[in-house]
Amino acid sequence: YAEDLGSIYSEMAVFGEATYEISERWDVTLGARLFNYEDDVDGEVTDYLGFTSGERISTIKGTGESIYKINSSFDITDNVMAYATLSQGFRRGGANAFKEEGGNTPTEQIQYYQPDTVDNYEIGVKGSLLDGRLFMHADVYQMDWNNTQTYWDQTVGGYLPINGTTNGPDSRTQGVELMAKLRLTDSVSLLYETTTTDAKWAETQEICTYAGAADNDCYTYEKGGELGGSAEWRHNFGATYDTVMSNGIGVYASLNGRYFGATPADRADKEGDGVYVRDS
Repeated sequence: YAEDLGSIYSEMAVFGEATYEISERWDVTLGARLFNYEDDVDGEVTDYLGFTSGERISTIKGTGESIYKINSSFDITDNVMAYATLSQGFRRGGANAFKEEGGNTPTEQIQYYQPDTVDNYEIGVKGSLLDGRLFMHADVYQMDWNNTQTYWDQTVGGYLPINGTTNGPDSRTQGVELMAKLRLTDSVSLLYETTTTDAKWAETQEICTYAGAADNDCYTYEKGGELGGSAEWRHNFGATYDTVMSNGIGVYASLNGRYFGATPADRADKEGDGVYVRDS
């Protein structure tokens, strides 16, 4: 069995941003990206045992696409800034290697997955305190995904899994991020970071591998169900020591650690497909 998934992707874009100073302490930045794209996907699958083979060619095209950004920042003091950001992102689509099974042909929706987009909202504050010895950053964020790309698999011959991607329902990720870095002395620094993430499906949607088949291999992504790939809590911490000795030789030492909570494996969003949870 062999597969060759290739594509020729081309894109033309106009983009830029501008910052306007409302006052000495208050700035507003506006940005935009306008673009067209075309993705010529060529998927060739050859089964040397003779069950299936063939070439699939498709074009994924987008015209008049646009994403935007707006940011506002305000200097509370000379060393502390508050900010708010709304930004958008875009992720290209692609093709899978799914094939005919038992006389059933995978749908176009499964063979090719479309681009998805995200709206990101973030409010935070960051800056230096204690004469610059303490740097802190705190924010809350929310990311609304549209046409979310997610994991999908097809089982061939009753045992062989073929992994790929499909477009699931919209989803939402939200959480809090905190970071603090303290220089205790000229040589000793401490660092602590933590993030909490709540990632769930925002809608309910059924996806099927085959159309009109007796066994069309369907799965329903339920609203409120967990979106894989993110731990509820993550912690990073570290201590460093750096100095220059009297003979000019530099000395550096560090101690670092991190903890990730129970995490559904990346893109494993289908319940019952196996054990995906791990701690580290």
